[in-house]
Amino acid sequence: MQRVLFLAPLVLTTACLEGGDCSDCRDDRTRPSNSIAGVVDDYESPTIEVEQSAVSFGAVAIGGDESASQILTVHNLSGSILFLSEISLADTTGPFSWSLLSSNEVQPFGEATVSIEFDPSSIGEFTNTLYIESNDPVDPIIEVELSGSGAAHSLQLTPAEFVFETIDIGCEAKQAFQIQNIGTADLVVTNVEFNTASFDLIYDANEETNGPLPWNLAPGETRQLSVSNVPMDEFSDTAFLLIDSNDPGNTTTSATIEGNGKLFDIGVDSHEQSLTGDESSFLLSQIPVPETIEVELDGFASSIGWEYKPATQAIDFDSDRVPVGGTTIDISYAVYSGCGE
Repeated sequence: MQRVLFLAPLVLTTACLEGGDCSDCRDDRTRPSNSIAGVVDDYESPTIEVEQSAVSFGAVAIGGDESASQILTVHNLSGSILFLSEISLADTTGPFSWSLLSSNEVQPFGEATVSIEFDPSSIGEFTNTLYIESNDPVDPIIEVELSGSGAAHSLQLTPAEFVFETIDIGCEAKQAFQIQNIGTADLVVTNVEFNTASFDLIYDANEETNGPLPWNLAPGETRQLSVSNVPMDEFSDTAFLLIDSNDPGNTTTSATIEGNGKLFDIGVDSHEQSLTGDESSFLLSQIPVPETIEVELDGFASSIGWEYKPATQAIDFDSDRVPVGGTTIDISYAVYSGCGE
């Protein structure tokens, strides 16, 4: 057991120092004089009091940047000087440590403070005893029981990889992704990113249920996110879901998502504007996937001045964009498959 010894000063009277009668000399380590407001009282034994007989740190995450600490206050309830002669731990190899934040000489009715730190490096329960020795003749050794547990916060993202089944263009498939704290300490999710170059993979943070970031997850607690695949072409799409947290083992946890689409059918409708140029609406022969519609006027692509109207299944031109008489209007699109409806 490692022990730290504080030496109290020896104070002698002037008579002793000058070689006179030392019968009234006294060692202030055992019988300190007491003078308050100019009044000299009879000797009073030092009296120690510690605010807490036990200090519990609860669960503390391992691998953190800083250890947990608590302040223990030692009071001198007497009019004599209290000397803290030794402070020690029963076990000096564990995760507990201490430091004296003030003098070991506690003035009458004063106090001293001791900082106790707990820095676990593994999961489990830990206990220790802090001994405080003083010149209090009644309670020369005070014992303070210390306890705490090492805990771990660990983020699990499932699934870590997901490939959507190939679906028809214009249809939608959704996949849930679960964040769970599988550790023994609180987990804080600080940021969520969804990285993709595609517009077909769509992320939903479910903020109405999850609330805004950061998310604090107790052990076992979960949050659920979702990603949808709504393909508008036959190209393969990839996205990355990145979760930042205070998990010391992996501050960023990721999942990879892939999606694809297939063409159910192609619709092509050709119209010719009447010579009078008074037609502004042109019907489609099949139900289109609206995002895939392409319009050409006399072979030239036209992306403005028209709108698809689902109610009439037609392309309607703005009044100032109506094709002139004799114009050929070619409309192509991916046909909506119904998506198993």
